Amino acid sequence: MKDDIITNINELKQQDGEDIVILESPRLAHYLMAHKLIDSIKLTLSPSVVGSGLPVFKNFSQSLILMSSKTFSSGALGLHYVVINKA
Repeated sequence: MKDDIITNINELKQQDGEDIVILESPRLAHYLMAHKLIDSIKLTLSPSVVGSGLPVFKNFSQSLILMSSKTFSSGALGLHYVVINKA
């Protein structure tokens, strides 16, 4: 798969089955967002400061529509967005 990840991800997206999930890999998420391969984003925001890190949306030009949100008993907030890919 690493030879042509864009083609392989596009082929996977055309198949029936479960969603493709990326956990704790912002660089891969940035790469896929740049190639407009992300359809949906689910974020969990926790009420704690962890210092510096990679931005969630780096060079991101698509629009987002908030589909749902949920507040957890821990104070974390779950957000589900649909990505509107511009041509």
